[in-house]
Amino acid sequence: MITITNNGRRAFIEHFVAGKKSVHLFTSNSRPTPEDNTSDYREPAGNGYSPINLDPERWKIDSDFVARYPEVTFLLTGAVGNVYGYYITDDKEKMILVERFVDGPYIVQSNGHRISVNIAIA
Repeated sequence: MITITNNGRRAFIEHFVAGKKSVHLFTSNSRPTPEDNTSDYREPAGNGYSPINLDPERWKIDSDFVARYPEVTFLLTGAVGNVYGYYITDDKEKMILVERFVDGPYIVQSNGHRISVNIAIA
């Protein structure tokens, strides 16, 4: 059995946060599974929505090897319907992780609606 040392755990997290990543919202009533791909999810169309690129330099890794990114906020300019969660893609647009909002869906019916995402990866 392999044991990952603390240095190894830090290296895995550092490798994850390096490079280009983007966070996307999804409006499909999808239930995340390990087999999911971006084609299993529908993003909002228009009304100010676009994925947000994450800056690798803004990740902070704490002593428990949890990588945290500062709050990401989407400002929508019109109705997009129900927003069920978010997912993150890498530079090749491959889905890395997905999270459904525990207090969602958020119903976006008007201009000025904000959806904030707090990302923490252990």
